[in-house]
Amino acid sequence: MKDVVEPEHYDDFCKNLSLQHLNQLVQEKTRNFGGDFKRLFTDGYRWVHVDIMYDEKISKTQVVLSFKEIDQVKEKELGQTQLLRESLQAAKK
Repeated sequence: MKDVVEPEHYDDFCKNLSLQHLNQLVQEKTRNFGGDFKRLFTDGYRWVHVDIMYDEKISKTQVVLSFKEIDQVKEKELGQTQLLRESLQAAKK
């Protein structure tokens, strides 16, 4: 995975998707957990969202991982956040 996850996000990716953390989520009966990271594709890094789903009625020992490419949505979201920050800074002056 180190070859495809952006170095800036690699430690968080490994921590959140480690067997130990997944077991903890199951123990806590956390039904949904997820996060965003940058993954390397042939044309460069793009944002991907991972969802971890658990349902003890289906299986007490398994979780489902799903991955979805969200680059355009995430970049738009980050752009809006940056615009808000800049607007707040301008308003403080």
